[in-house]
Amino acid sequence: MLTSCLAFYCISVSSRIFIYGVGVKIGRFDLQHHKKLIIASTILHITITLATLRTTIIDAYAKEVFEILWSQLGLGIICGISTTEFLVVLTGGFRSLESDSSDIRELNTERTDSDSIIECNICLMEFSPSRMPRILKKCGHTICEYCADRILRNGKIACPMCQTVTEHYGSSSKLTKNHAVLEFVERIKTEG
Repeated sequence: MLTSCLAFYCISVSSRIFIYGVGVKIGRFDLQHHKKLIIASTILHITITLATLRTTIIDAYAKEVFEILWSQLGLGIICGISTTEFLVVLTGGFRSLESDSSDIRELNTERTDSDSIIECNICLMEFSPSRMPRILKKCGHTICEYCADRILRNGKIACPMCQTVTEHYGSSSKLTKNHAVLEFVERIKTEG
């Protein structure tokens, strides 16, 4: 029975390592940003596994313990990943795609290909002095101040283009202005 428990433990840990390895390669898990949550989830499930191991050693003759142990293997792997995803959402790693009606703005969708408009890649609104382009420090991408305010959470902005996290405390109006983009937009307007 003890060898079955050790086999269970090894299979459980190695399968999680394999699943996270595959997840990193396909971009599903971002270990850089969610490493603490993955570690917390793994520790939780290893603790549950050790508790099951202790129960198995104490009550080694019960047939149900063997069945519980192997059913936990199947469910434990799924629960480990689900717990990690739950903790990511719980700590604000993902946001709901549904937005308030106050956030909905009319988008300018009528354009021709000859129009050379520089716009925010999130809201698709043209940059202007009222919609100031802001530079994200870590990756250098530019988004408008309004969108930066919307995605600023817990002092961090995850770039919508490359998912690089920029730590920023305060309002997005304190991010560096991208004057080059603003001047380019103004020059296009005056020439056209």
